[in-house]
Amino acid sequence: MKAASNRLQNSLLEVSDFETIVDQTMKGDFLYVDPPYVTSSQKIFIEYGSRVFSEKDLERLFLSLDRADGRGVKFVLSYTLAPEIESFQNKYRSFIVEARRNMAGFTGARRTVKELIITNSEYANG
Repeated sequence: MKAASNRLQNSLLEVSDFETIVDQTMKGDFLYVDPPYVTSSQKIFIEYGSRVFSEKDLERLFLSLDRADGRGVKFVLSYTLAPEIESFQNKYRSFIVEARRNMAGFTGARRTVKELIITNSEYANG
């Protein structure tokens, strides 16, 4: 904790709606975006609350990342494979990775899932 505290001494931590934060970014900034998953095709993790992030929020996220891209901001978005993200996926570079899920209460229920990585960065490995 002390090492993390030392690293954050010159940082600004802010609690706000994601769109406000994304819209404050400038050319040269980098965003890693890992929102709660909204999908009609599978059961999702809702421990944050089932209404915390909706399809409207997902659309706002896409629009805010488009604006950030227009300003020269680089981003990487990780998301579950879902129809709700296909239109955004086709605008940018995307690839699938495997991710280990360790949130299950029982070791036997933990699994590997496929996630989609979407980026406007040419440096991302795909």
